Amino acid sequence: MLKVNYGGKTFDRRGTAALAMAEDMLRHKDAITRRMAISCLFHLGKESLEHAADFATALQDEDAGVRYWASVWLASARTRDGSKSKALEHHSAMSAPLSDPDPGIRYWAAE
Repeated sequence: MLKVNYGGKTFDRRGTAALAMAEDMLRHKDAITRRMAISCLFHLGKESLEHAADFATALQDEDAGVRYWASVWLASARTRDGSKSKALEHHSAMSAPLSDPDPGIRYWAAE
């Protein structure tokens, strides 16, 4: 089995290592890098619910693309597992996109 080293840790699976990389990339200074990271987390499907805090933080990002993916996740998180529990843990952050200057972000926030 191929082991992957990243950030001083050894991972048994490439996917697990990629997840650690995406989490680190969310704090990168480059907005495109942060967009790619939040998009990767979004595409985890039901597993993305474990990253509700990352999406809540991303709703406050200076980049509209990052905020957009976080807003789309918020809209879809309501149906990922039939409950809103993980998303609702970050309720206070969820109202911010409703007044975002970007209409696409406001649209998904209202969904």
